[in-house]
Amino acid sequence: MRIVWLGILCVVLLSCREYHSFNAPVPILGYQINGKVTSTNGVALDNVSVKVFYTYVRTSTFPVDTANYYVTDTTKRLQINVYDAKERFVRTLFSGFPSSGPLPRYFFDAIGDTFPSGKYFIKYLYDTSFVRTIPVLIDGKITATSNYKGEFILEHESLPVGEQFDIFDNSRRYEGTFRVKENVELFLQKGTKQGSYSIVVQKDFITKRTFTIE
Repeated sequence: MRIVWLGILCVVLLSCREYHSFNAPVPILGYQINGKVTSTNGVALDNVSVKVFYTYVRTSTFPVDTANYYVTDTTKRLQINVYDAKERFVRTLFSGFPSSGPLPRYFFDAIGDTFPSGKYFIKYLYDTSFVRTIPVLIDGKITATSNYKGEFILEHESLPVGEQFDIFDNSRRYEGTFRVKENVELFLQKGTKQGSYSIVVQKDFITKRTFTIE
């Protein structure tokens, strides 16, 4: 009988540990949001899309990225790729042989909701060397979806708070250099149910929130 009770206790402890893993105050580096989405009557909602919008403060009217590279040998191949914050390949913007002169700036835009909000890198590979790396910020995209428990997690790569980016308008004109603030805007939607929320995140701390959409 004692063995049976021990077995039951182990099962309970394991299930509790699994349940509380979402809410546990785990130390982290950087920023993270643990969210849970429910209906107005408290039912957990799955497949809720979470769009992430950032807020900014202007830090400079002169771009951070002023580096350029001048092509003198047009027989060498140029490859311009996009990578995410974890240095994983995302897509190729250009592959071919460039004209002589300064390399043009390439933009990672017009992507719809294909890629989540967050920090990315555009890297210029000329022949066998990376000659330019440009950090870019993608904003206002679907970045997470709630699971069957209504839970979702936004990790550090989706929350580049404190980092600076050169921002360009839709005509690709430089608007200024901006720092991402701690105020993050989330837009949650499932069918006709939706809601907008403003969250203030803290560094090295998991920010936990329950959201209700109707």
